Amino acid sequence: WHNLWSSFSLFVYAYGNIPCLPAILVSMKNPKDQNKALGWGFISSLLCYGAVSIIGFAGYGALLNPSFIVNISTDPEGNPIPHLHYLQSIACFAFSLKLQLSLPLLATPVLLVLEHALKMRNSKAIFRILLRAAFVCFMCVVAYFCADELAALAGLFGACLTTPLSLLFPGIVHWKLTSSKKRAVLG
Repeated sequence: WHNLWSSFSLFVYAYGNIPCLPAILVSMKNPKDQNKALGWGFISSLLCYGAVSIIGFAGYGALLNPSFIVNISTDPEGNPIPHLHYLQSIACFAFSLKLQLSLPLLATPVLLVLEHALKMRNSKAIFRILLRAAFVCFMCVVAYFCADELAALAGLFGACLTTPLSLLFPGIVHWKLTSSKKRAVLG
């Protein structure tokens, strides 16, 4: 039970912002309920992040590393805890899995704009599949070359802006694609 808050915070991080995604809004049975979903998502995120931040800083203080993964198997003095080194690998795998599973939700609006701009909406499926594969490869190349600069990029954008930018940009692209008739339904 002593890891309950950290487990809950990972869950909220992974799923707390999901109601913001355009693909979720479009697939909702009643899109007008999105405000309720957003409210609960943000409230749960705020409560969980606030609690975990306060408890984590109270326990570890200035010994915390910027990377969550580095902090996983260390004691409050920053020393590795024997026999827990595998937790870092599990966390890396779980985070990678989360990114792979959420990629379609985040990339769909951008890919739809690309398909529309390249006039591929009615083309054969193989061309659209190749475009999507190229998009994923491009993202992987950028991620590979920017991996060491992630902390600097997060500092540049600010921790407060990283999530809104990653959620607002796909939403704006989706809004641009949505017809005026559908806009009236979505509110």
